[in-house]
Amino acid sequence: MSEKFKNPYKPGEWYDQIEDPTLPDGHPDKVLEEGTVWTAEDGNRIEHGIYDAYERIIQTERENQRIRVQLDLKERANSELVFYDTLDGEDPRKMELDRAKTVVKAAVNVGATSLEVVDATGFKELSEITLYDGTSSEDILITAIAGNTLTVKPTKNSYLKGAFIARSNAELDTVQQRLKPGRWGTYSITMYEVV
Repeated sequence: MSEKFKNPYKPGEWYDQIEDPTLPDGHPDKVLEEGTVWTAEDGNRIEHGIYDAYERIIQTERENQRIRVQLDLKERANSELVFYDTLDGEDPRKMELDRAKTVVKAAVNVGATSLEVVDATGFKELSEITLYDGTSSEDILITAIAGNTLTVKPTKNSYLKGAFIARSNAELDTVQQRLKPGRWGTYSITMYEVV
């Protein structure tokens, strides 16, 4: 058998304690043969073995799901040029979620066409972005980029300082296997001076 598929688990041997049923409990000759002593190490080895087995089952099911998706798409499209993401945390096939994301450095007024951001890395001219905060959201087109300033089509809403700008405001939930809307929030920070 290949080393790749060799089972790494080393089973322990367990033995019952054998006692003389004719002798009362506590008699020095009651135990004819000592059984296996139970230790925390034994219990942990079993627990870790069960955990690792479940992890492997989950990994195998993910791999099977990806194979089923790929076969289904190939059958429907009859082409090698298929792309998909099973939303399970594994790398998608021939596609990628654009995760470019930043925040605006100042509040945005209705009709604004210039957005100063913390970091414009990853954004491209003539690409659409989502601008959102806890109240409003809209998709707008970037017409130019200069440093960390994005020139965009006029905004339809106003936004708070710290509003998000993202190529996609979706977040991947690998547990529910779906894309969720991105979250925006405010936080209160208390600072203390130590004298």
